[in-house]
Amino acid sequence: MKWIGGIALALVAILGTSWMFRAELILFGVAQMESAETEVGPTVEIEWSSGTDRQDRAPAAWTV
Repeated sequence: MKWIGGIALALVAILGTSWMFRAELILFGVAQMESAETEVGPTVEIEWSSGTDRQDRAPAAWTV
């Protein structure tokens, strides 16, 4: 019975500390998720008037 009280006390202490630093913990989590993002490829400018890119390639054709 004593160990249940110890576990409960430790859980309350952890939850209380987490509640006090909740903003910092959320910001840390968001920063970690943002740094984990990977870029798929470089940004390529498109000339919207012609629909071609810098190498004069036409946009990919959609086939259904």
